[in-house]
Amino acid sequence: MIWFIVALALGGIWALVFWIRNRFVQPWLALEKIVDDVRNTRQPNTYLIEGNKEARRVALALEDVFQRQRALAEKVGESEFNVSTILDAMEDGLVVVDQNARIRLANPAFRRLFDLSNIGTNATLIETLRDPSVEELVQSTLATGQPRSHLISGAGGARTTAGHIAVNAVAMRDAGGMEKGVVVLFRDVTAVKHSEAVRRDFVANVSHELRTPLSIFRGYLETLRDEPDLPAEELQRILEVMERHSQRLQSLVEDLLSLAQLEEIESNLDFVDIDLRPFLDQIAKDWTKRFAAKNLAVELQVAPGLQAVRADRIRLEEIVYNLLDNSVKYSAPRDVVRISAAQFDHHFAQLSVADRGAGIPAEDLPRIFERFYRVDKARSREVGGTGLGLSIVKHIAQLHGGRVAARSVLGEGTTVDVFLPFAPPGIGSAD
Repeated sequence: MIWFIVALALGGIWALVFWIRNRFVQPWLALEKIVDDVRNTRQPNTYLIEGNKEARRVALALEDVFQRQRALAEKVGESEFNVSTILDAMEDGLVVVDQNARIRLANPAFRRLFDLSNIGTNATLIETLRDPSVEELVQSTLATGQPRSHLISGAGGARTTAGHIAVNAVAMRDAGGMEKGVVVLFRDVTAVKHSEAVRRDFVANVSHELRTPLSIFRGYLETLRDEPDLPAEELQRILEVMERHSQRLQSLVEDLLSLAQLEEIESNLDFVDIDLRPFLDQIAKDWTKRFAAKNLAVELQVAPGLQAVRADRIRLEEIVYNLLDNSVKYSAPRDVVRISAAQFDHHFAQLSVADRGAGIPAEDLPRIFERFYRVDKARSREVGGTGLGLSIVKHIAQLHGGRVAARSVLGEGTTVDVFLPFAPPGIGSAD
């Protein structure tokens, strides 16, 4: 009987221990596992806890916390992705610095602009760029809270291959309105500055080209007004000078209009297949009187079997006319002007005009296709011309998908080559 009571007591104790374990120990151990998973952002196997209502309530509350945490993490990750995508896509360099001018954020464009493979931890802007003017800009923005702008040059302290960089700094403020840093934007404006310089030079050159003949017109008109009884010979001389300069003005206006049309975003070209042999033969005949006026010989060489080039006939004539005009002007009497056409690199026709004139110095060759550029200004005015002919040739070639080049030897002459594709990009063949 005693053993029965002992066995019954032990069974009761075991049942009590089992009940206590399932009721108080096991649920809280499971809850501890759930807490550890949530803390380490792991998905728990289950949130359902048996045997203890309080533990189950806590576990279900943790499920809600975990879901909110995951949604927040996804939102933060999406925001970071969006910010990163925007910064990576920016063409301008962007840097965020703190109150101590230490770099906290820099996008890839900034690294490329200043050729930075990496930026040191806690590096300052002055240490990174070594340009005191940028440091002064940031400090001024931090001190005043006002946006600041500055232009730095590649020739200055900053290590950059860009010619000119526009720098704009804007202060960042906290909730209390206190400056906590600066956002600095770096924009490469080299092309803009170059365009401005070209525009200024263009206006200056046009003004100069217009001023000379207009001054002559005004001077002679005053002479004619003040001296109406001039001798016939002097009057004839004045009229001839005025006619010559009026022709110069007309040529300038025509070249300016032609250049303006060529520089339009959409220049209308009428592409047709052109056989260069009869095309150049006809031009040579048209120029017979001009050649004869200086007793110039003309040699025309077209490679046998050269395929037709697809081009705008009027614009192609303009190319040859401008090249011949230069050759005739700068050739001495009884010299030879050579016109040739051949295939180049399988896909291009090479059209060349060569003379035996004075030639062009090597340092001037890269610039002869610029508007109004003249190698010998005094002689250029003597022989006439607007200084726009070769620039027009370059633009027409580029509109056809081609290019231009020049070769020259001082004292031996100059050759200008125009390379035109047989089939310009995006232009179909004739039916």
